[in-house]
Amino acid sequence: MQNLFRKTAAMLAALVTLPAMALAGGAELGFNVDIDRPNIIDDNPPASYGAAAAQAGYWNPVIADSAATFQLRDLNGVLTSATVRRTVGNGNHQYQCPGGFIDINWSKLMCDYAWDVTGVVNPIEYQFENLPGGAYDLYTYACQPGDTFQPGFNIGVWVDNVYQGTTFITGTVLSSTFTEGTTHDIRTVNVPNGSTLRVRAWDGNGEFGDEVSLNGFQLVRVDDPKAEITAPDLLGCACNPVSITGSASGAGFSGYWVEYSQNGNDPWTLISQSNVPVTNSTLATWNTTGLAEGYYTIRVTVANTAGQTSTAFTVVWINNTFNPIGIDSPVPGGIYGGRVCFDGTIWDNCFSRYFVDYSPDGGVNWTPVDPANPFYTTPVINELAAIWDTIAAAVPDGAYWVRVRGVPICGDIVEERFQIVIDNTPPYAEITTPDPCTMHCGLVEVFGRAFDENIAGWVLQYTGGPINGWVNIASGNTNVAGLLGIWDTTDLPACCYTLRLVVTDQAQVNCTGLPHQSEYLVSVGVGIEGDLDGDGIVDLDDLQLMLFNFGMTCPPAP
Repeated sequence: MQNLFRKTAAMLAALVTLPAMALAGGAELGFNVDIDRPNIIDDNPPASYGAAAAQAGYWNPVIADSAATFQLRDLNGVLTSATVRRTVGNGNHQYQCPGGFIDINWSKLMCDYAWDVTGVVNPIEYQFENLPGGAYDLYTYACQPGDTFQPGFNIGVWVDNVYQGTTFITGTVLSSTFTEGTTHDIRTVNVPNGSTLRVRAWDGNGEFGDEVSLNGFQLVRVDDPKAEITAPDLLGCACNPVSITGSASGAGFSGYWVEYSQNGNDPWTLISQSNVPVTNSTLATWNTTGLAEGYYTIRVTVANTAGQTSTAFTVVWINNTFNPIGIDSPVPGGIYGGRVCFDGTIWDNCFSRYFVDYSPDGGVNWTPVDPANPFYTTPVINELAAIWDTIAAAVPDGAYWVRVRGVPICGDIVEERFQIVIDNTPPYAEITTPDPCTMHCGLVEVFGRAFDENIAGWVLQYTGGPINGWVNIASGNTNVAGLLGIWDTTDLPACCYTLRLVVTDQAQVNCTGLPHQSEYLVSVGVGIEGDLDGDGIVDLDDLQLMLFNFGMTCPPAP
């Protein structure tokens, strides 16, 4: 019968998962990690979740003696000012506690083994005293998964003798899973700093009562200060003044402060501070006047009355002006025709857009070089930025101002402005003498015109007879109207020859770097006029040849 009424009561005196905080004794109550409260602890609880997640930690040894008080150690075994005391009812009980760092998993939650026959009026109670103030999730484990107990019993909670409510736990647990309401109870309690938290278990049925199996406690801090930055975005651009938004709140909130650092390390400069909580709203307005352009780290630190702090960070680019614009082509003073290509770099950390325009006088009236693209929203680095089709736009020849403007998301606009010349008129080339199909010998004077507003040069050449390719007669780089050159035919065999005048201007046409070019051709003969047989002498043989062909005509074309 003793086994029938045997009651196994066990306790994990305190596994407290808190952010590290200073206690009255100067020690720190250890923690695993900051976590959010789960709805239940199931087969796969969070890896950071204490005993239920099979995490190792320090288990405080607590004997079953009534009214004995024990100072708790943190997860590193360091004593804190928090204590626990256990009170048991009448009956048989014994204890066994390994203590220290042990293997913790779902089957080894207990630190203190004890059994006790508990009557209806004889509860088992644990008191946690001098806890740091705040909100806690209190997990009261009724049994180990795999245990069988029935009927159930009651778990009541008090904070400084203020009743928090009672939960009835019942069920038969045969698996290795944790299920709220069957293996354990979860309750959120607010504990003032230095207060006492009492947990009591009792059975309300039967003359002697039934088994009341307690298998430990887990306290999870859920009111850590909340620090959050929602704007500006990480690695985004920050415009002066910078609006820093987010949240600074939490139970026991005492204040927050916002700082910045140029390198993410000390020193930090205070932007603002406040003792008023903020939720999804403005935390601070940062005046960045005088700060150099570059990356800065912003941090928000939130504190509560228990001395806890939480910190949120973001990194932003403080933008003052658009980066310098580098235009490789066209160049100031350059002469261009056809399509004019704008090449170079137009880029900024906080790029918004850029414009490429032209104006005859550089005044207030500017026209986009490409009407289909009044502005461009993609930065360029050493590549084509825009094309100005001066022929399609019917742009008259002459000097024009061009400008490229870079516009950042915030900060000053940067502009590059200079003049270029548009020349879409080809050069003029003409040979006026000698006339086509005439015979010449000796020194032949060649007259004509070579002209362009932006002439680069001209060359007079000939080819024919035994000559392969073009042979220069004369050249120049200024406009000519008159004698172009003297062609020395003295040593040339009598034959047909072609004269050519080529004139080029300085314009770079259609983004190729090549100029306009014009040429003029004249075909002539070299020899003595009347030397019909081509022997270099006008004699009777030539006369005979002329008489022989006298009156003949070329047949008409078929």
